[in-house]
Amino acid sequence: MTGPSPSETPPLRAFRLLRGQLLLDLPFHPYAGAEIRVATLWPDPRAPRGWASAYWEPAAYGARGFLAGAVDLGDVIGFTAEIHPPRALPTTSPTPRTDQPAVTRYLSWYGYLHEISDTALLLRGPYPHPLAAYTAAQHALIATLDQQHPGQEAALPASPPVTTSLTHTAEHTIVGDLHHGWIRVPTGRFTHALMHPPDQLRYHLTARAPGLLTGHEPPITLAALAAHHIPDYLSNPTPPPARLPHTDPLTPPTPTDTPPPPPPPTVPASPPSAPADNTSQSSTPPDATSPPREADHPITPADTTPQPATPPPPAPTPPAPDDPSTTTPQPTAPAPAPASPDTPDTPDTPTMDSTPPAGSAPPLTASTPEPAGPSDASAPATAPMDPAPFVDTVGPKPHTPDWSATPDPAPTGPGPGPHDPARGTPQPVPDPLPDPTPGIDLP
Repeated sequence: MTGPSPSETPPLRAFRLLRGQLLLDLPFHPYAGAEIRVATLWPDPRAPRGWASAYWEPAAYGARGFLAGAVDLGDVIGFTAEIHPPRALPTTSPTPRTDQPAVTRYLSWYGYLHEISDTALLLRGPYPHPLAAYTAAQHALIATLDQQHPGQEAALPASPPVTTSLTHTAEHTIVGDLHHGWIRVPTGRFTHALMHPPDQLRYHLTARAPGLLTGHEPPITLAALAAHHIPDYLSNPTPPPARLPHTDPLTPPTPTDTPPPPPPPTVPASPPSAPADNTSQSSTPPDATSPPREADHPITPADTTPQPATPPPPAPTPPAPDDPSTTTPQPTAPAPAPASPDTPDTPDTPTMDSTPPAGSAPPLTASTPEPAGPSDASAPATAPMDPAPFVDTVGPKPHTPDWSATPDPAPTGPGPGPHDPARGTPQPVPDPLPDPTPGIDLP
């Protein structure tokens, strides 16, 4: 007999045969004075312990071995050594004996007949009791029958199983049960049945085949019965979840499997240009060596500095003199050139090297006098004002120009104020001081 041998399967033992009939070897070393018995065992309900036995006849007196009985493959063979304690020697002492009664011990070895030849018997063992050896013998017989009929339905042992057993073959699984006998099902279907809870299997088996179950079936018997009676329930034990469908990695995804593209990012519209916030600008004065920054000059409603996108306003007209006969005609400065976008703004405080903004009154120049009009053609010409600048961190202060015959360069300060008709010289415009104190002469 051949078949799969699990890791806990005992090894094979070879027992020599003399002339094919006389068994010479024993599986253990007997003690002195032990009584050896060899027998063939099989399950029998009529026996007191459920097992019947046929003893092998020992050899002639003084010879060794046992004459083999009628055995075949799969039979259980047991070896037993009955060991009696040695008897005490008799004594002449009149005292009564108080020794304990002798206890008989037994040494057993159980195995099943795996193969027979003319010179030896191959037994697989030992097993703890005859039932274990008998169950292993049935597994070996099932495996042998499955190999002898490849591609066909293998035959099952005629004798029913004596315990619940499980045998795996190449394509099938055979489960032995005391009540249901041998159950042969495909291995894959039996594996699927084991994945279901026993309560669910028992519920569906009761609904499909009433009266089939006794209520004491172990899980492997329920799985085998479910694989045999309700295979449709076990067709798909672990279906994939609905939200995660199974897809072949080599198959391109369908349009429904492709996630929608993300929406394009929305670009907010550019807000309209607004005046710069004065509070966010730096209060540090600009460096004289670096060009002024636009952030240093906040835009106010009174500021008339032209912006790059708008043309500059026309130059203002100088104030009319009080006496046309004693004053000189006021020259008109040429219109300032349009401001370039690359030209930096200048500080509000005029300096000697700075240029007045385009929105302020143009300075008087001696090199480019304006032609006299028809109303003041007879007025005598006078020298221009002294170009001394009015430098102050607060604002322009009055200044008395030095009139001379030699014309000086064009002044960079503000234009002249009203003239005195008696003296014929321009008078400075006093500062608008709040609440001047009476009795104090203003400069």
